Amino acid sequence: MADRSFNIDTSASNSFDPAFLISTSPGVPTVDAIRSKIQAWIGSSWFRELVRMFDEDIELDGGLDLTLERLEAFSERWDFRRVARERGAPPDDMLRRGYGSARWLSAATGLPESAEARVFADASHLGLVQARRPTLSKYDYVVALGGARLSCKFRPLLAAELIRAGLSVDHVVLLGAARPVAESEREATDTYAPGASDEFDLIVAGAQEAFGFDASAYNEKRFDDPSSANLSWVVRHLSTSFEGKSLTVTAISAPSSDPLRRRANSADTIIFFLQYERVPADTTLLLITSQIYVPYVQLEALRTVALPFRMSVETVGFPIEWMPPLQGLNNANHYLQEVRSTIQAARRFCQAYPAGTLQREP
Repeated sequence: MADRSFNIDTSASNSFDPAFLISTSPGVPTVDAIRSKIQAWIGSSWFRELVRMFDEDIELDGGLDLTLERLEAFSERWDFRRVARERGAPPDDMLRRGYGSARWLSAATGLPESAEARVFADASHLGLVQARRPTLSKYDYVVALGGARLSCKFRPLLAAELIRAGLSVDHVVLLGAARPVAESEREATDTYAPGASDEFDLIVAGAQEAFGFDASAYNEKRFDDPSSANLSWVVRHLSTSFEGKSLTVTAISAPSSDPLRRRANSADTIIFFLQYERVPADTTLLLITSQIYVPYVQLEALRTVALPFRMSVETVGFPIEWMPPLQGLNNANHYLQEVRSTIQAARRFCQAYPAGTLQREP
């Protein structure tokens, strides 16, 4: 992987850390350190500029919890998926009517070109644009998260490129879902997984292309619930050799924790993987997503995985240079949407872990 694709972030030891890494000073409770990073993120000049662009005067210097509540309400204007749905775009999931359109169909911002360029610049400082290298040289698991369109191609590819560049890992995990492939994404997914029926198929196909294993040779356990596809699950184990070393690959499609309302989300899938594989505490996980989602995914992982399971979790994304037009997720509306998602994840973290919560570092 070319070094030019990555800007190495050295801010992990500072309060402003858009990657939200767990690298606290001795004696500082992890919860308070993360809350401090959230406060620095929303208090940064780049975040404040995004707010000012939309002519809103929000108090950002008060208590963190109240500020996040205000910001979540304010950021509804950045929910361009909802706007697109209200204008007639198809929903992302038939069980989630009213939740918004697919990300690649979200509405445009309506901002002038100069303002959209400022959104991109601010989003870059906030950690949504420029990729960086993992901070460790070895992880127990590298976990590629599933997604739409070309995400399931590029996320396993980044895992393979990192290993090829010297990252030490023995186990790669592919987390897909039972989400059916939408017709509006077929143009993209058929370039690497023609005929795939769901996201699980996509990520297995993407990993096969990245690692060169035989996808037909595997051991599988599954449960097919006749009453609800959202309760069904698949765990598929493959073994291969990559870069001259043995590598275990596990592909998982998990059941939903809320099957009447939705399919499994990322948290459901990660937690199912940890529990099914009996992953012990003090494990190191490297999550791989798209860079635009890194702050959101990391905050969600801190809340749902790192603290409750006492594990070290870090999230990285594939470089923007890899993003072709077919992916269609790197415009101003997409960045503002994911700034909103990060606000929501930050608020969920703070609600789950109030200031002063005692929690040892994972």
